[in-house]
Amino acid sequence: MATNVDAVLGIGGTSPAFLLVGNCDVVVQGLTTGAVKLQYRLSPTVALPVPEWKDFPDGSFIVDTYQTIFISDHGVIFRLLGVGNNAGVYVRMAKFMND
Repeated sequence: MATNVDAVLGIGGTSPAFLLVGNCDVVVQGLTTGAVKLQYRLSPTVALPVPEWKDFPDGSFIVDTYQTIFISDHGVIFRLLGVGNNAGVYVRMAKFMND
């Protein structure tokens, strides 16, 4: 499985979805207008058979950002979503050296 996702977002663009677990870096560079939101989708369960994309708490970025988050739940998928953003925003999610 890939250890990172890096993408350049167009206006209102979305990065590829990515399985995150453990310590994970989130990077946003070149953001001059709008926001980039970190979103998650839980894995399906009996109680939640059709999970939807939800905004990650404190995961809305309006300036360039480099932040490390910790995810303990296995099977959660993440993505970065541009909202009113300028074109050409570089985004990256990376996990490395996690047990």
